[in-house]
Amino acid sequence: MLRKLFRTLNKPAGTPDPAPADPALEEDQERGQERDRTTARDVAHEPAALETAPMSIPLDPYAASGAAEQRGDLAGAEALLRDHAQAHPDDVAASASLGAFLFRHERLDEAQAVLAPALRRFPDAAPLLFNTGRVAQARLQVDQAISLYRLAVAAEPGFAAARHMLGLQLFLKGEYPEAFLHMRTRNELSGAATTAWPRSVPRWSGESLAGKRLLAWLDWGGLGDEIQFARYLPMIARQYRPGTLIAGCSQQSLRLLSALPGVDQA
Repeated sequence: MLRKLFRTLNKPAGTPDPAPADPALEEDQERGQERDRTTARDVAHEPAALETAPMSIPLDPYAASGAAEQRGDLAGAEALLRDHAQAHPDDVAASASLGAFLFRHERLDEAQAVLAPALRRFPDAAPLLFNTGRVAQARLQVDQAISLYRLAVAAEPGFAAARHMLGLQLFLKGEYPEAFLHMRTRNELSGAATTAWPRSVPRWSGESLAGKRLLAWLDWGGLGDEIQFARYLPMIARQYRPGTLIAGCSQQSLRLLSALPGVDQA
């Protein structure tokens, strides 16, 4: 309304009056201009977002690549990781993630081509050592895989996945005592441990079981594992003669394992 009055007061003499304005249209125009001013103020208050997040580059290339891989866009997923690795040559995670992606899709030579130069630059980087070990393992290079996994564990002692894979390779070499020690980390891996895992039960260290109950936990998430380890239950019953031998197993194998000689409860 003020603008309308201003136009009237400043109209040159003799100028005919303009056609009456549509009040509804004029009000809409004013609202639109106010929205433009509000948007401009909001953008001006977010300079960091404009400077650090160009529209063509995702904020999290790893999440974006993972999402692309899940929906089947493997070329797009790979391109995101390669672009990020090229733009950040000093980012160990970039090369390790690209190598892991290529490994998952059985492109072992390409994975090695990415990991090897990065590992030469960062010889103590646990993710690079681990993924290079996986490539060696897939090529059945057991000794080399063991060496790489050992280096990964030395660089990062809490690296549960590296210790688990080291244990698996040591089993192939027949180095069972150390292998079993590393395999204990399986319970630390995401999604590996069953919710019923009896963490509060003390571990048996080989002492006499006379008059005691022994829980032999077999449910590691697969029927094959349960059946493989169940063969040792009769041996334990004969050799150590526990007061009660309990087999911890899944519901699917309950009837089978309950019938094993020496098993008192399952």
